[in-house]
Amino acid sequence: MNSRLANLHCDVLLVEEYLRSVLGHHPGLVSCAMKALDLAGQNAETPKHANGNSKSLTGSTTTDPSHSIQMMTEDKGDAAEWESKAELRQRLLNHVQGREGTRKPETLRQCFDQHAAQRPDGRLGRAELKAAMASLGKRLVDKEEDLEALFLSMDGDGDGGVDLEEFMRGMGRTSGVESWAVRLELWRPYADALSFFVGGDEDVMRRVSRLSEGEVDAVCFAAMVRACAVMKERVAELRATYGVLDERRAREDGDGGAAKFKTFTAKAGGVDDFFGGLGHRVGFPNPKIMEAMRHEHCTRGGSDVAFETDNYKIRTTPREEWGVVVDGVAVRAEHMGRGRVVRTWATCMAEEGSRGVIEGAGLWEEEGTATILYTGPMYQWYNAALRRPDSDLYRTLSAANNLFATTIFALSSSVQKISRVMRLGEGLRLYRGLGGLMELPGGFYAADGYGR
Repeated sequence: MNSRLANLHCDVLLVEEYLRSVLGHHPGLVSCAMKALDLAGQNAETPKHANGNSKSLTGSTTTDPSHSIQMMTEDKGDAAEWESKAELRQRLLNHVQGREGTRKPETLRQCFDQHAAQRPDGRLGRAELKAAMASLGKRLVDKEEDLEALFLSMDGDGDGGVDLEEFMRGMGRTSGVESWAVRLELWRPYADALSFFVGGDEDVMRRVSRLSEGEVDAVCFAAMVRACAVMKERVAELRATYGVLDERRAREDGDGGAAKFKTFTAKAGGVDDFFGGLGHRVGFPNPKIMEAMRHEHCTRGGSDVAFETDNYKIRTTPREEWGVVVDGVAVRAEHMGRGRVVRTWATCMAEEGSRGVIEGAGLWEEEGTATILYTGPMYQWYNAALRRPDSDLYRTLSAANNLFATTIFALSSSVQKISRVMRLGEGLRLYRGLGGLMELPGGFYAADGYGR
């Protein structure tokens, strides 16, 4: 199929076969794409089939956008229903075109000037910001608390007004739905459709620049069909996810709030924590690293305090975990559930894959030991020392003057070294298990006194 569809010098059956290979056998996708692809063949020669009969792709010869949108619906239904659908599609088109317009800097400046003129200082107050958002078609300020959060996030210098620079910066932020849409990667169907015409070898962009209007229409509509299928799949996945969350919430309401399903607000440090570093949070390490780590786990305060992990419900102590990882003490049988594998520095050095990472990163034994401990139950203690100052566990550690400073410094050094040599596969995804319904803290939405 080297000839272009714009000239229709190819068998319709071959086109259908190609589209099935790209779009799969989803009901209606191929037929809709065939209708769309016929836009490229207007006023072209009608191809002949093997039986000698002539057949165009659909017989359509128009590139009017409204007609093309209608073609994307498989079943028009009765006239009233179709009229309703057509009205909705036109409203959607207007909405999309309007949203595109609100991203233009000149539009934002005009909007700001119009509403800032209502105040003598030439800035936006809360009322002006709400009016500006409404004029741009933004549905972000339905509630007063939403308006307050939006205003505080834009008023970076905290002077009680939003100037032009703050307004432009705030409007440039990515919304939640925009972030989700980016992850759909809907550009891929367009790339696939383009490759039908231009291939994928050298000088491909020059061939893209030579596409006719009909070919561009064909690319867009074939890609839209596939993008529609992708969107439906992702929406179904999202619906299933929220179904699980709603079920958890209902269970929480029904059982008095089991800890596993409680809604919780995540913790996050501020700018002072960032610049203060680990020393500000847990104290500074002892230069005798391995000896200090042993004392933190085996002799200092809290080393014999029993705790239970949140995930696998393993009940242990820091001293016991040190014995397992460093001193070769046998693991209790009840601690080996769910496929747990206990490693030591020696076993890691004996494994070719682990040894390659260790040697490539230049890890010390102390760093490797801290990392192994962190992948086991001790993660709960280290995390408490780092980010849970309001927890009972942190209060226990703080009262014992033992925040595992040396171990945590060794762990931090290990993570930094390993990150330099780890190879991440193309398209690798990271999933974070929350164990409940998490809300982000207020600092993620409202800027501090310095606009951060």
